[in-house]
Amino acid sequence: MDRIKKQNQKWALRFFTHYALVISTLIVIITTINSKLSLSFFLGAICHYIPSLIMALFAFKNVGATNSKKIVAGFFLGEAIKFILIIVFILITMLFFAINAYAFIIGLTSSIFSFFVAISIMDKQNR
Repeated sequence: MDRIKKQNQKWALRFFTHYALVISTLIVIITTINSKLSLSFFLGAICHYIPSLIMALFAFKNVGATNSKKIVAGFFLGEAIKFILIIVFILITMLFFAINAYAFIIGLTSSIFSFFVAISIMDKQNR
């Protein structure tokens, strides 16, 4: 069981590393255009990235458990926390930062889309 849990934790670490690399590349490209746009994009990406990391902690906490109810409960708890944190982070960003709304939404959307890019990169590496 510990071996399975460690393999899944390594996979999650590699996944979030690829995910961060994709987002970082996009931020560097936008930074060359305008610093306010890059801050807005970065805040949008972070509003999804940090809750996703926290969700992963809950999702991989019960990996290897024989009771499937624990696995499903951890996943749903993680998703609920992720959803609430995304809303809280968006509200905090809107209240305390002067941002460009378009760049913020593009950053948030890019962060969500980057999940799929990171998964496809890792899928090609595993084949």
